[in-house]
Amino acid sequence: MQRSRSFSTMARLVLGGTVALGLSLCAMLGGTPSAQAAPTLRLPWQGTWRVTNGLHNGGYASYIPGGVAWDFGDTRDVLAMGTGTAKVICTDYYQKAVLLTVGSDRFIYLHLAPSSVAHANGTSWNVAQGDIVGRPSQANGGYFTGACGTSQGTHLHLVLPRTGMIIDGYTFTASSVRKGMSLTSSNRPGVPSTPTVTQPPSAVKFTAKVMVNANRRTGPGTNYAANGVFPAGSSVGLICYVWGGGGSGYYGYSTLWYRTNQSGLYVNDANIYTGTNNPVTPHC
Repeated sequence: MQRSRSFSTMARLVLGGTVALGLSLCAMLGGTPSAQAAPTLRLPWQGTWRVTNGLHNGGYASYIPGGVAWDFGDTRDVLAMGTGTAKVICTDYYQKAVLLTVGSDRFIYLHLAPSSVAHANGTSWNVAQGDIVGRPSQANGGYFTGACGTSQGTHLHLVLPRTGMIIDGYTFTASSVRKGMSLTSSNRPGVPSTPTVTQPPSAVKFTAKVMVNANRRTGPGTNYAANGVFPAGSSVGLICYVWGGGGSGYYGYSTLWYRTNQSGLYVNDANIYTGTNNPVTPHC
């Protein structure tokens, strides 16, 4: 019996040491192996917007149960808060509603102008943080009621999954984000970087005709540096597409950009002929 007690004691010491060593290694390696940092969220606009309505009911409970909302008055582009997926979940004559999923969280952008969202109802697409999703609807001066909701003045109705979320350094509670405040975002088209492309430069999916001398951009937006031009009348191989900053060209205004087979540089859809206003390649 004494021998058994001694073995038991020794086993506990050895096993205890093993557990302690394992915990020490976890601490040295940065904590629990399964722990993951939450995505960094940015406010869905560039510059400063004003809060026109403080904490209130978010609506769309079937998508975000218990969702809460704030309203922000402006007419500029609405951007993706983080990298994830977007989906048009409602469309009426005046507006579209877009569901944004970033990590395990969901957000809703409501009262976007139908023409500003380049996707049909029920369509899903990938977005990078800073991608342009749409613009607030200015129909009837922003005063309208439709199947997707009621708007009292041009604004973005932003639905969050819960209070207390920290976005761009602002803690979203009733007392911290109030009507009349101005919130400044660190977001912009193209943040944090040009989308990663998995296809090699030779993986041309479509060949388009360049209609006018067009800048070759290092990223999907006019805020990216120009690196030469695509000559008018030439052909260019398109690898993949991404929605980015708006640009004007031969066919007017477009937020659709293609990565090309010319050193991976980008061309705006408004400057090329593809036979359609819709993407003709896979998403980047």
